[in-house]
Amino acid sequence: MAYAIHIERRHDNQLQPIDLEDWLDAVQATQDVRPSGKDIVTTAPRTNEAIRMQGHSGDAEVFFPADQTWRPVFMWSRRGKVIFSVDKDFERHDDPLRTIARALARRLNATIIGDNGETYD
Repeated sequence: MAYAIHIERRHDNQLQPIDLEDWLDAVQATQDVRPSGKDIVTTAPRTNEAIRMQGHSGDAEVFFPADQTWRPVFMWSRRGKVIFSVDKDFERHDDPLRTIARALARRLNATIIGDNGETYD
């Protein structure tokens, strides 16, 4: 996985798990996001080999209006956080994926945190 961002609940620097029901409620209540338990198939960049990752009930996909497609983005972890990969556009405050992540985090009373511990509003 590329650089990952996490949606996490923390209290006194301790992880407070996001349960699956709360996550799915937030997904259902957020525009342009929907649950998706479908397998993800992608191509390895160096070998062009097909890679299949099994879908799970906590996965969610996002609608991207620019190309009118739904793409898998969010993965709920049994450890109680949500994980997703981003590209350089995520640094922009108005990036559509960042806007959706922000809405989900608000609904969950959670924070968006990068792999290196940085937080995003």
